Amino acid sequence: SNPGEPLSGPEIILVSKKSLSLADGSSILSSGLSQNSLPISLTGDGVALAVSSNPLFTSSRSGLTGSKSPNLFLGAGSTVSGATVLLDSTYATSIDSTSHLRAENLSMISGQVSILLAPQFGALPGSFVAPHLTLSDNLLADAMSSKNLLLRSYSAIDIYGSGKMGSDSLQKL
Repeated sequence: SNPGEPLSGPEIILVSKKSLSLADGSSILSSGLSQNSLPISLTGDGVALAVSSNPLFTSSRSGLTGSKSPNLFLGAGSTVSGATVLLDSTYATSIDSTSHLRAENLSMISGQVSILLAPQFGALPGSFVAPHLTLSDNLLADAMSSKNLLLRSYSAIDIYGSGKMGSDSLQKL
């Protein structure tokens, strides 16, 4: 989408075998009513970004081969919003710290996931997928503000620091 002109619809599903990038300042928003109640089935390695106005929207993935090509990138100031938001990369994920995720149901799936409950300096000691989904600061707050949060990794989820995960609005993690 073009910065300043959101891509919107009841349900938007973008998929790629290699790379999917949301440019700086771009927005993808669900609007209107989605009539689809069927889950999407993804096969093989790749990237998917989906927004839906349907709170029951679900997805599944099978047939992974271990490719290191898939990369999901959300640029500075980008926004992804819907009743349900899916971000799924079987390998690399890079989300700019100024991006905004707004969803009642948020699924974040990546080759590796790191949760930073306290500031970390330098490289994370357990990193083996570069870049990987790193939840900290504003992005962690956005994730915790959803009602239902799914965090999944195709390899590892690492938690750094001590602190609290969750919020008054988070019903299911």
